[in-house]
Amino acid sequence: MRSFVAVELPAAVRGELARRVEELRHELPPARWVPAESCHLTLLFLGEISPSQEAALTARLGGVFRRAAAFDLRLEGAGCFPPRRPARVAWVGLRPAEALLELQTEVSRVCLEEVPLEREKRTYRPHLTLARCRRPWPREAARRWRAGWSDHLGQTFTVREGVLMESRLDPGGATYHPRARLALGEAR
Repeated sequence: MRSFVAVELPAAVRGELARRVEELRHELPPARWVPAESCHLTLLFLGEISPSQEAALTARLGGVFRRAAAFDLRLEGAGCFPPRRPARVAWVGLRPAEALLELQTEVSRVCLEEVPLEREKRTYRPHLTLARCRRPWPREAARRWRAGWSDHLGQTFTVREGVLMESRLDPGGATYHPRARLALGEAR
């Protein structure tokens, strides 16, 4: 099963993302846009895991999430990957709350113990992927994308759980299916 650990977004946040994307997309080159209902914050991509690994991860991650407190997040800024080159991915950022970074570090540590993953060399940068560019966007398109997200980006929201998610690759793109809900311990 192809899987990852994520935080799902509240409906109001997904609605704000959909509204903004709709306003911007006609000004930008073609892209594969991520449907708002599929937007999530990936903590760690796992790739293929077996049923026994899924069971072990669910148990271990459940403990990680129970030991962590609920925390607040807010959308903040936008950009493209790779930076300073023609864009392949357009994203919206999240203010990197210390609690989020600590949770992601602990999720990574536990998953690396259970699943043979290659350790990520890049620093974790919380973001929501909203578009995958069919052809790399030129600098001007990347600038227009960033400018479209420069003002207030919606309300702060509270994260109360994570999800071990299955990713199924279909001809129309990936679809996501929750396998385990992982409640944070100290709800706000």
